[in-house]
Amino acid sequence: MSSLGGYPLNQTQNTTAKKHFVGSVCIDLLLLETSLYLMGKNEEEIEFETFCERKMGAALKYENIGFEVGYRLTERLTQSKMLGSELLDSVKFICKDFWNEIFAKQVDKLQTDHSGTFVLRDLNFKWLGMFSPDRSITERNHTWFNLQFPCGLVRGALASLGQNSTVKAEFWDSKTNQSTLPAISFTVKLKHVY
Repeated sequence: MSSLGGYPLNQTQNTTAKKHFVGSVCIDLLLLETSLYLMGKNEEEIEFETFCERKMGAALKYENIGFEVGYRLTERLTQSKMLGSELLDSVKFICKDFWNEIFAKQVDKLQTDHSGTFVLRDLNFKWLGMFSPDRSITERNHTWFNLQFPCGLVRGALASLGQNSTVKAEFWDSKTNQSTLPAISFTVKLKHVY
């Protein structure tokens, strides 16, 4: 088994072998440095929509890195596990096994409209603990950018299970014009629902 964020990284075939761990601080710093590298230097404070337009190429790269990691991690996690071919089986795997492997906890809440859209809520998403988007537009922009990696993780995991999807993360309440952090909602829309 492999894992991220202070959790099992590699376990040998020997059942008596100890699991190896990667410190969550190391993962936090790796993700932060990767996002800063991809975004480039941006000292100016620009509106959220303008930021998204300017950084869309870098955001897609970051999301694709997450996709690859999610795809490969799911391949490893499912090697010794039989999963049903049902759509709900795939989503439950993401909410329980996949999330637990990465964050050492399950998704806090799963909602569906029964037509291929699922909302996964994590009420304490720890990878964004260093951001406070209520403080400045720059922090909001960085929060959005850093959510591209976990969106890619979920999309890649679902692709590994044969489910083509789009994933969007929500951290901003437009009604109150405030952040919902540390709570994050991942909206998963499956493209081929049978």
